[in-house]
Amino acid sequence: MSTQRPRWVFAGVLLLTLGLGALIPRLQIDTDPENMLPEDQPARVFHRAVKADFALYDFLVVGVVNEAHPSGVFTAETLTRVHALTRGIEAIDGVVAHEVLSLATVDDVRSDGEGVVRFDWMMDEPPSTDTEALAIQAAVQRQPVFLGTLVSEDRQAAAIYVPIVDKSERHRVAEEIRTLVASSSGDEAVHITGLPVAEETFGGEMFVQMGVAAPMAGLMVFFMLWFFFRSFALIT
Repeated sequence: MSTQRPRWVFAGVLLLTLGLGALIPRLQIDTDPENMLPEDQPARVFHRAVKADFALYDFLVVGVVNEAHPSGVFTAETLTRVHALTRGIEAIDGVVAHEVLSLATVDDVRSDGEGVVRFDWMMDEPPSTDTEALAIQAAVQRQPVFLGTLVSEDRQAAAIYVPIVDKSERHRVAEEIRTLVASSSGDEAVHITGLPVAEETFGGEMFVQMGVAAPMAGLMVFFMLWFFFRSFALIT
């Protein structure tokens, strides 16, 4: 039929293409891997229940890196930037402000005499001198729980953990954080990561790869068909 009635075949394919193409504006793209499973799937139900019971959130992670200074991030300039980014992030709509974790939001817990435990902010105000920055470093070293979490073990990176209300807000929140980073001064490298960002990046790159791989696959099939049939009309 393809060779004997090519005009009917072309007309039919054209109508089918136009009919399906008209539905493109109604498509909804969802790159969340969780939605590969039904909403009522037991694993997803249990996952949501655990998050609700323990008040868990999806996190973005902002990393501030200073590899140039011998003290790493423990300089007045770098800690001031960490403090400013933390306060700016807390003000972003969609961020669970009271759950943000950074050196500017955690406690410095230490002994203050026999039977007395003292709680102070680790960095309620940014340090004005490098001496004050080194005092914060000493406080961090007294509490190993912060090493490898809020501060890298080599002291060259500090992290800000940003809980978000819903993963659907990840792109907007990440873009607002990038705007904050661009507007803040400093020579430190700042990176934004976390599972929500990774999922969004995966989704975006997936469509880029499809846009590259699909035409290449089509071209390869075209040449294979040409090798077998030697008819452009039939192949098209």
